[in-house]
Amino acid sequence: MSKKITAPISTSIRQDKNLDAAPKADIIMLVSCINSNPNGDPDDEGRPRCDTEGHAVISNGSTKRKVRDTITAYTDPSVGFFAGEEDKNKIFVERNSIRTQQMATVLDLKGRKELASVIKANDADTEGSSEEGAKTKGKKSASVSREDRAYVAKQLCDNYLDTRLFGQCLGTIGAIEGAVQIENAVSVNVVDVDDMCITATQVANETQATTKGDRTMGRSSGIKFALFPVYIHVNGIRAKQNGLTRKDFDRFLDILSEMYEQTNSSVRNLQFEQMFVFEHDNVRGSMSMKDIREAIQFKTLKESPTSMNDIKIMVNENKIKSHKGIKFYTR
Repeated sequence: MSKKITAPISTSIRQDKNLDAAPKADIIMLVSCINSNPNGDPDDEGRPRCDTEGHAVISNGSTKRKVRDTITAYTDPSVGFFAGEEDKNKIFVERNSIRTQQMATVLDLKGRKELASVIKANDADTEGSSEEGAKTKGKKSASVSREDRAYVAKQLCDNYLDTRLFGQCLGTIGAIEGAVQIENAVSVNVVDVDDMCITATQVANETQATTKGDRTMGRSSGIKFALFPVYIHVNGIRAKQNGLTRKDFDRFLDILSEMYEQTNSSVRNLQFEQMFVFEHDNVRGSMSMKDIREAIQFKTLKESPTSMNDIKIMVNENKIKSHKGIKFYTR
């Protein structure tokens, strides 16, 4: 593997008090998978996701879930990651959570009868199958004023870090556009999926004990090795709209580099390898995504790579330096 670039972040960026909002930035995070299943496909009995050319795939939803789960763990005051700001950095999309209940914890609906009515209707039946839902079906969007939509967006962004980052679809109330977009990650190398039969010696109930005996057959699937470049984009304009701060951005980078240590399991072994960060000096951007992709290239050194030593990472420093408005660093 090529030598890592370890240029530190510019101190002017870290110390400039005028840069309170998160910057426009593009991030390439390198994640390796070793002898495991990076992201199971429910349409294929949980086998690793692969494209038509044989490259492994990690969905953007999977990456966001790891971010959210890590934030949830880090809001424990004993961890100290958010240092007294845990209430402002909760997770809206918690596992098995109900959207209207999550909203209700941070909204003051006194004097907002129309908004309260819409939330109640959504809570009762979002599809309008109940009598109350049927009465409001088709009318709920029109009943939410622009002022109420803005109020909901502000409250959710002020209290939920994942809403500031990724936005949120709120059904008939509207949507909050995310400041951060994550692409589906496609492995640099083509992979072979290995299947292994496994057995369980415990059953769920007496019926299974009499019909299945003491052994239940199952299957575990995985790949030997893959390297995934995960492309992440931070929109500076939406960051200002959502109140995503520089501090949020720095914490997000920390979470990205640590989250696999917190979320791996017996069947998933992902490892953070390196992160390339391109910070733009203006919200319109100082370097196109096309140029950024061309500046960081990957080459497999053998047909079936088995480790990072079999992948060459090529960084075109001259191309990066030719864009004066870019601050480039690695983590």
